[in-house]
Amino acid sequence: MKTFTISQFYGGDAVDEKLGRKNQFANTSTGIDIYYKPSILRGNLKMETVETGATSARMIDFVKGSDGTTYGLGYLLYGGANIYMTLWKLTGTTWSAAGTASASAPVEDSQVVEYKDYLYCYTQTNKIGRYGTLSSSPTFTEDWQTTTNSLTINGPMAVTNNELYIANGNLIASWDGTTWTPAAYTLPSQWTIVSMIPWGKYLALGVRLPGSVTSKLIFWDTAELTIWEFAKDCPEGELIGIRNVGDVLKGLVLNPATDGDHDGYLNVIDWRGGAVSVAHRKQLSGLVSSSLVFRNNGLDSRNGTLYIGGVTAIATNLGGIWAWGQPVPGGRFAFNHAFSMGTTTLQHFHCLKWIGSFLYASIYDSTGTDYKIVRSSSTASAYEDLSYDSLIFDGGKPYMDKEMVDVILNHNALPANAVVTLKYKVNRASSWTTIGTSSTTSATQKTFNNISGVNLDDFKELQLQVSTNMSTGDGLIEITGITVRYNELEIPA
Repeated sequence: MKTFTISQFYGGDAVDEKLGRKNQFANTSTGIDIYYKPSILRGNLKMETVETGATSARMIDFVKGSDGTTYGLGYLLYGGANIYMTLWKLTGTTWSAAGTASASAPVEDSQVVEYKDYLYCYTQTNKIGRYGTLSSSPTFTEDWQTTTNSLTINGPMAVTNNELYIANGNLIASWDGTTWTPAAYTLPSQWTIVSMIPWGKYLALGVRLPGSVTSKLIFWDTAELTIWEFAKDCPEGELIGIRNVGDVLKGLVLNPATDGDHDGYLNVIDWRGGAVSVAHRKQLSGLVSSSLVFRNNGLDSRNGTLYIGGVTAIATNLGGIWAWGQPVPGGRFAFNHAFSMGTTTLQHFHCLKWIGSFLYASIYDSTGTDYKIVRSSSTASAYEDLSYDSLIFDGGKPYMDKEMVDVILNHNALPANAVVTLKYKVNRASSWTTIGTSSTTSATQKTFNNISGVNLDDFKELQLQVSTNMSTGDGLIEITGITVRYNELEIPA
């Protein structure tokens, strides 16, 4: 009798359902925390809607002010008559308006940043407003400065070398606390700046040609007012955004499908000198445009890991938050679906931001009207349900039939109302077959075999799926091992 065991779960997504490195899993897996412990399979903290007062705000960005308050940039009421830009502030679990523009919707995928005790953001298509001073009796000023270009989307901001920089189209305005310079930096008019990140002495600019897949990283020494020092081409698509993660520039490039019947690709890029390289590629199903499904504000980093929010399949509205990082320090990088956002389908993904230990995100879900702000739960026992799809196993002999003797599932002592479901596919079947469930409170192991009435099919190739569910309440379910014992069957003469 031979044994096939899975007892490490940190490898992230494999290239496909069979080809992968050690400890990887199929890229159809969802909701897995690979940064907890390599030998334990568990879900991430739940994403929950815990705030009230701004459920129709369609937040575009979040920031934590120096006054300790969390602020959000969004609409007063998206989808209604009052669609004006609004700066929201969070008190406890309730949002309230700190300032509202008199006209114009907010600039989509723009940012709100703090500089010298004030928050700055676009209030209209060519107006910069501010809110402050945060340290004492702040007030909202809608029309503080005017930009040269008018925008409806892409208004990144950054603070570096003690100055505030605000992109508008092909221009960057600057403010040093005394002087406003409308065109501190100018690109050729056909380029659009979609992302700005401080990197050493440079301001790293992510730029692209609208209507094309031509993108570049441009490095501007802000002491030089009119020229960049060097530029790098971004491979394979339309740049979404960049982040500085441990002094390495990481970002997202989309190679979109030309129509709904073809596949596109989502590329994680990496630059640490030399050429910009593609570090990971994820196939996307039927993705036509990035305008609502991937955005610069949908990227953030924490503890050396890049987090990516988006929608990866327009036809089925599959989406969530993915992570790209090193589960084992110094080890291989891994990419995986980390958060499901508390909904099975997504239509739009607007932004995400780590604020302290909380992950805030703004999405548009499958109901068609419900704009939600969700964040990782502060309840220690509230964890996402996960779905783990193993790689296809053939024992090195894909031509030989094998007889399953039993399947052994090991996990932590199950909390009340916990259910772990085990399924399988043989020989690349189109659908999963349920083997059984483990749901006895405090149980740590369940064995499934033919003797107990479970009909386990013979196989040449075998794929397993483990999913968790807390049917009532919250609780932590941890899978520690999956073992298949089988016999090889002789090939008929």
